[in-house]
Amino acid sequence: MRSIKQFCFFLIIIVLGVSCDNETTIGTDVVNDEYLNIKFKNDFIPFGNIQEVDSVLNYVYPIDYRTELLGEIENPVFGYSSSKVFSTITLNTATSFPKFDESIFDIKIDSMVLTFAYDTLGFYGNEDAVHHITLKKITEDWYDRDTLYSNLDLSTDPTIIGETNLIPNPNDSVWINLHTIDSLVKQKPQLRIKLNDAYVNELGEKFKLVKNDTTLREVIQGFAIESTVDSKDSFIALDMGGSANSVVGVNGLKIYFNQIDTSNNERVKSYYSFLISNRKGANYITNYSSSEVGQALGDSTLCNDYLYIQSMSGVRSRINFDHSSLVNMASGKEFTINYAELELSIAEDANQNTTLYEPISFITSSVYNDSGVLVLSPDMIYSYNKYNNYSAGYGGTIKKLDTGISVYKCNVTDLLKSAIENDKDFEVFLDAGSKTQNPRQTVLYGFENPLYAPKLNVTFTEL
Repeated sequence: MRSIKQFCFFLIIIVLGVSCDNETTIGTDVVNDEYLNIKFKNDFIPFGNIQEVDSVLNYVYPIDYRTELLGEIENPVFGYSSSKVFSTITLNTATSFPKFDESIFDIKIDSMVLTFAYDTLGFYGNEDAVHHITLKKITEDWYDRDTLYSNLDLSTDPTIIGETNLIPNPNDSVWINLHTIDSLVKQKPQLRIKLNDAYVNELGEKFKLVKNDTTLREVIQGFAIESTVDSKDSFIALDMGGSANSVVGVNGLKIYFNQIDTSNNERVKSYYSFLISNRKGANYITNYSSSEVGQALGDSTLCNDYLYIQSMSGVRSRINFDHSSLVNMASGKEFTINYAELELSIAEDANQNTTLYEPISFITSSVYNDSGVLVLSPDMIYSYNKYNNYSAGYGGTIKKLDTGISVYKCNVTDLLKSAIENDKDFEVFLDAGSKTQNPRQTVLYGFENPLYAPKLNVTFTEL
């Protein structure tokens, strides 16, 4: 029995030795593409166009939206775009509102300043551009609106109630003279707009009526903030989210005043800050006259050269691949899709300064559902559900290839499977991610570019 066991053990050693000597060959047999019938194809012919976007949703009550854009840009590719911001205030319940209605205190306002923290997310274009920022009163009651779209322009009084000229710097802190203790305090970078004396005097009388937020609305319905840029090449952004709008935050309408201290009948300096309400919005304007985008909107054949994607209420791109070419990718054989991605190359358009106007950092893919509503693609939804992140399983960010070309690569596996199963053309709409959070622009190579046309890269298995 022992001799049999020894023989078997010796035989196993020999077999293992042979296996180790042929490891590469065996491994090759297991993963060989030909053996598994794994194929790759990316010569599908794309077509489509660009589409103008009427407006985008930029406020839904009571969601606390953060970034609001301010400024204007005009260039030969995307034409003109601008944004102005709407904002409201609310009482700060952490401190008592000054008793303007009690003459014993004899309150006299020294100055009022509207302040907003900067948000670096939305700064774009010329960093040295001078912004001429103006402030006007909103004259319509918009508190009953649960949603605000970017094409809404609220009514305003034409009189300017505050203005400033500056080169905004989102990285420079500011020193503020704290009125109550006559001392300098360092705060985060911010926009400060001083209200003019005539309007401050008007408010001094009307504040006597303020008892709560309802009566405050009768006095101040909100502010419209607008920036004109002589060079028309710069956007800035205001952080209007909860962190900047907290009791200890930067944002607010500050009242610097003096009043009688009834204990000694002497005047003392005082301070009060309204908080910025989460009810806010922005009005976007686009004008494509005499621009490349405007020409391509009127003549889709120009999309053979370039495609365009723009943030805010700017254009999106539609890309299609014919259904017949998709179902015949295996030359009549049955197949199953392993993975599919859309590859889009960022163009070097002589008219687009990509150093000044950086391309969009993340693009989305959307499709029309059965109800005719444009929704995020199934691949984006899957990525978010699995990773709590859109880009982790979908992509959509900028990648630089060894060739030096920068591309977006977007997972469209489920989208392609759905198109094939439902006997439809592959169709996807590409747009800027966080469309209302930044003003970026991207030019892509078009459908007939010999090297960098949009590609549908498909890995599949023949059955």
